[in-house]
Amino acid sequence: MGVPSDVFGGLPPLPLTIWTVNVTTYVTTVLASVDDFFPWCTQFTGFVIMHQLLGMLDGSSSPPPSHVITAHDISQPNPSYAYWLEVDQLVCLAVCNNI
Repeated sequence: MGVPSDVFGGLPPLPLTIWTVNVTTYVTTVLASVDDFFPWCTQFTGFVIMHQLLGMLDGSSSPPPSHVITAHDISQPNPSYAYWLEVDQLVCLAVCNNI
């Protein structure tokens, strides 16, 4: 992933294993009925906490600005925002693939 450590926008650097982890290894409950929600939620929340991504679900990790202004008053894409967005979409995919 090659993101410098100073551009994580408040998020911890993700280990490379998070990109290849099979969430169903940790979240074994299948949402077949309403009765399955609480066991599933407990397992999924544990997975998210284990990977230090809870802020992406509870809203405490807000996105950094999408652009920054350089010393010469030029607007350019913010690498912190690109990283935050990548992590956000990873979490969205993990949720969608497990419900």
